[in-house]
Amino acid sequence: MTDEMFIARAREEAIRFGRLSRKGLDLSTFPKVRLRRAVVVYFESEDEEAGRVEVYLDGETGTFIRGGYRPCFDAT
Repeated sequence: MTDEMFIARAREEAIRFGRLSRKGLDLSTFPKVRLRRAVVVYFESEDEEAGRVEVYLDGETGTFIRGGYRPCFDAT
């Protein structure tokens, strides 16, 4: 994908964030757009109930962007 395609796709996804706010979200009020390439690393267990750990790293420097643990509540 080109940078423009990534930005367009991100706009489509960002619109969903507006549904979380009573005020809504108007992306035109966010005129600065910055593209950052990232790598997402998933750590998963053979145990379905364990969930997974996600770590987001900068794609060029390896700098930590964000991460988290997602437990699996749906495992049977």
